[in-house]
Formats: sequence, C-alpha cells, structure tokens
Amino acid sequence: MRFPIQHLAVLALAGALAACEHKIPDWPEDGYTTLSTPMAHPVMFAPQASSLSATERTRLVEFVRGAGLTPGSSVTVAAGGPKAAARQEAVAAAVRSAGPYSVSLVNDPSASDTVQVAAAGRPVLWPKRCMNPDGSLPEDLPLGCASDLNLAQQVERKSDLFQGRQMGPAFANPSVRAAERYLQLDGNGRTGAGTDSRDNGSQAGMVLPPPPAGTGSDTTDVSGATQ
Repeated sequence: MRFPIQHLAVLALAGALAACEHKIPDWPEDGYTTLSTPMAHPVMFAPQASSLSATERTRLVEFVRGAGLTPGSSVTVAAGGPKAAARQEAVAAAVRSAGPYSVSLVNDPSASDTVQVAAAGRPVLWPKRCMNPDGSLPEDLPLGCASDLNLAQQVERKSDLFQGRQMGPAFANPSVRAAERYLQLDGNGRTGAGTDSRDNGSQAGMVLPPPPAGTGSDTTDVSGATQ
C-alpha cells in the first residue's frame, strides 16, 4: 500500500507537533545554601539513676564537640519516665560544659533509661541546583549539580559563592605601558627623543633585532630601504 507524498508530509508534521508538546523541565535555581545533617546520640543511665556516669559524660562531650556545632546551636534533650527531669538536667549541664549551646528539653514518654540527644550537624555548602523544588534532596544528581559541588570545594573564599568581590584594575594596563615604552627604545636601550610612535617603520626597526655583524648580505628593513 502506497501513500501519496502529501500524506507522508502530514504524518511527519503531526509527529513533530506531538514531540513539541513535551514540556522541558524547569532549569534548577542557581546559587548555594547551607545544609546540616541531624545527628543523634543516646545517653544511657543506670536503672533509677539520675546522674551521669563518667563514661557516659565523656561520650556525650565528645559527641557534642565532634558534631561541629557553632556557638548558639540548638541541642535537644528528650527523656521520659519519673526520672526524666533530673536526667535532662544532668545531660544539659554536660552539654553546656562543652560549649555555649542552646539546650531544649523535650518530654518523650517512650523513653526508659535512655536520653536522646539530637543536634544539627556541621553546616555544609550545598548547591540549590542539587535540590528539589520543595527543598528535599533528589535521588539522582540533576544536570549541573556535580559542577556546582566541585566549585564549592575549590573556591578560595566560600563567601564568593553568595556575593562576588569587586574587581580591581585590569592587569593589562602595566603590560600595555611596558610595551609602549619598549617600542620607543632605540638600538642602545635608550628612549628615542622625538620618535613618533605612529611611525610603523621606525617601530618595526626598533623591535626587530639588528642583523649579525659580518654576514656580508644585504638586509632590507620593513620600510623597504636597502642597507
């Protein structure tokens, strides 16, 4: 069965229009933000005990200091049971001894002899291009995400990722001045007085090296004069 050429052209055009209906996904937002991974640490208490053991206190202080928290960071202490208040105060005192952190006490009815300490981890720079529109992290790296991650690791000053620095004078200015001065030198390395820098012949004659002595051959300069 054969189709006229007009029918084939119509089918091809219909296919092209159908392909154009496919919506191209929006380009991710450019820029950077800071993300912190929540960290949790269980603090064990002996049955009916309200004070921390030396071992648990040392583990708690190491956890807080190793989390990379900044002064004023929030630390949550969740406990439950009849000894909850006393245990929370003991844990909060140990956290405050590790640094000036903001401690929040939370009641957790499901807790028994374990007090859960939660804190935001060390903040890291994260490209907005590597995030979903709702702020969640995607399963696969979107287009351009890997390049932005590498840039965040290589940049000299992290603040440049949020606001660029003012550019100074162009480095070409000293080079141009040096080149102009070089073009005005005579054969002895002295600046030629009254030399017109617009004279192409004189400039070329000063830039080109002198011919070697005793060659016995005539050399022609750029201006066409035979020496």
